[in-house]
Amino acid sequence: MLLRQILNKDLAWPVGIIIFMAVFMTCMIGTLVFSRTVPVNLVSEQYYQESINFQKQLESDVHARQAGQLLNFQYDPKTQQIEFKFSTEVENPGALQVHFFRPSDAMADIEFRLPWDKGGYDPVRVAEMQKGFWRVRTQYLLGEDLCYQEFQFMKVVE
Repeated sequence: MLLRQILNKDLAWPVGIIIFMAVFMTCMIGTLVFSRTVPVNLVSEQYYQESINFQKQLESDVHARQAGQLLNFQYDPKTQQIEFKFSTEVENPGALQVHFFRPSDAMADIEFRLPWDKGGYDPVRVAEMQKGFWRVRTQYLLGEDLCYQEFQFMKVVE
């Protein structure tokens, strides 16, 4: 009996509008809940301090290029190791600050320091890291100047 009333042409429009509004409101509420629960890491709370640090990084990059003593980066997929070597003989550059990060996954960041040994820096094993695209930021001292370089590589499993 109720179905016949709904199928009645006089009631079809109001019932259709009510169903449409209910579906629309459900979609809007679902979108609102989804947008509030998904973390968005686009803006840091300390964006001013980070912009100052970024300017220092740009100056560090300029120092490295002016010095002409750039750090070379080699990734060997067979041994799953990365080696850092200077292009020319450098006298005791000190520790190398290394930051591995994936643009697609902020939780996978790895940061550490490599001490300088007489023969250079020890190779870094990357076998435990996730496969995919990685960027590497390095910072080191050449004399009084802080130098910055960035590299990228695609980690593959062989």
